[in-house]
Amino acid sequence: MIILSKILKLILKVIAVLLVLLIVIPLILVAIPYKGTAKDVKPIGDITIDTSIDNTKSEDSYPFIFVHGMMGWGENAPMQEKMPYWGLSHDADLIDYLRANDYDVYAPSVSPVGSAYDRACELYAQLTGTRVDYGEAHSREYGHERYGRDYSGKATMGEPWDLKTKINLVGHSFGGPTIRVLTSLLAYGSTAEVEASGDNCSELFRGGHADAIHAVVTLASPSNGAPLANIMNDTYLSFVFTAVMNKLYDPDKAYDPMIDQWGVTEKIDLLNDLKLSASKDHCGYDMTINGASVLNKKFPTVPDVYYISCSASLEGGNNKFLTPAEKCTKALAHIVIDGKVLGKEWEANDGLVPVISARYPNSDANNFVDYKDGMHVDKGVWVCMPTDMGVSHGYYCSPAGEVTNFYTSAKDMIDFVNYLD
Repeated sequence: MIILSKILKLILKVIAVLLVLLIVIPLILVAIPYKGTAKDVKPIGDITIDTSIDNTKSEDSYPFIFVHGMMGWGENAPMQEKMPYWGLSHDADLIDYLRANDYDVYAPSVSPVGSAYDRACELYAQLTGTRVDYGEAHSREYGHERYGRDYSGKATMGEPWDLKTKINLVGHSFGGPTIRVLTSLLAYGSTAEVEASGDNCSELFRGGHADAIHAVVTLASPSNGAPLANIMNDTYLSFVFTAVMNKLYDPDKAYDPMIDQWGVTEKIDLLNDLKLSASKDHCGYDMTINGASVLNKKFPTVPDVYYISCSASLEGGNNKFLTPAEKCTKALAHIVIDGKVLGKEWEANDGLVPVISARYPNSDANNFVDYKDGMHVDKGVWVCMPTDMGVSHGYYCSPAGEVTNFYTSAKDMIDFVNYLD
């Protein structure tokens, strides 16, 4: 049995590598817009607005910050010229469409491969128009530079965010853990960073800003990890992957991994590549089952913020795009992952993230509700939208051939959040 288990793990690891080579990399480097095959389905949680209220957009609606997932990019990244992350084609650019309809939306870039913590620090710096500060204690623990890129005069929303005007955060895939970490840090701060830096501590780590975030919306996010990440989070595979990122580095013309704090810049430095890949300060670890569990305990839900989650499952539809990944993720639910067998409840997935992981963090197992049309929504409670059936992980950032539904559902989601107060 032990030999069979090892063989199965090896086969699954090979499948995972092939999936990266054949699907993820082509999507990024070749920039092939995802079209999908699902018909007559609506993305973003199939949210229905209560028709008993006035759905006219509020004059007091708060800005929406859209945060991309692993390997993604924002509108200030060089990849944006090839194709936008939100829409995957310039003809279906969701951010442009929403702005044309008077919605206050932004899509900044954070590191495609960074940890949720590092990405949260980068997002904060871009919103406030400051230099990235990863924190003295955190940087010392993981062995990278404390400071990153300087966004002075380049604030995402034009004017530096004052932490008094509320904003909404929307995260696709790994963007979900990223915005959850930012929200928690703003509210609770970090005792370790305050003690390490004293007066030189970033405002992000001081806490006391629970009122800065109105709502957190996660779209197919691995809140409890993704079994496939456990296969991919291999030091040797990570090293090869990081070296490829190093080779691609060109912040002006090509793909930008945004991991300067590790010394990964335009010069190939295999020692720094290995240092990063062997650490636990990257997205690969945060998306493992144990990594996500640690993240959930360190960065709890904030009672003053609305939390909404959307999940997807390839079951129940005609979408075949990520069927191999779906089957791989389903199979991984029945082998030992981080010391335990996950079980049948982890089978349903969108090709990458199991539905059970996308609904709410395991630390909030007693703090969630399944949304029903017209129900009252409370702050600090995870509101789980009905799972979108027959759609893949990429459906929340792609029109999948149904541009009208893609746009309408995004507007419905924004209107839903705007009328929570």
